[in-house]
Amino acid sequence: MPYVEHLIATGVIADPTPLTRPLRRGDLVRALRAADTVRVSAVTRRTVRLVLTALADRRPAPFYRIEGAVRIAAARTRSAIRSSWTAAFPRAGRCDADSRARGSICT
Repeated sequence: MPYVEHLIATGVIADPTPLTRPLRRGDLVRALRAADTVRVSAVTRRTVRLVLTALADRRPAPFYRIEGAVRIAAARTRSAIRSSWTAAFPRAGRCDADSRARGSICT
């Protein structure tokens, strides 16, 4: 960026966006390509070429998109929880006349 600001300040290239900083890459590349480098020194021409090469040589970076879903095995439906509970505790949750007579807590 200091090279670009120096080129703009010395009048080698026109300021692509005078009221906007940071400069956009596309605007800067257009201004560097439109620069008249015939009337400037060899060092300045080389600077313009180097900056233009650095900015124009950008290939889009590869990107990857990963999609997926994560589900928790413990998140079951109410009926699945009830069936697994009754499989582990066969008498739990059942109230019959005998259970009430014995004073069991029925759920």
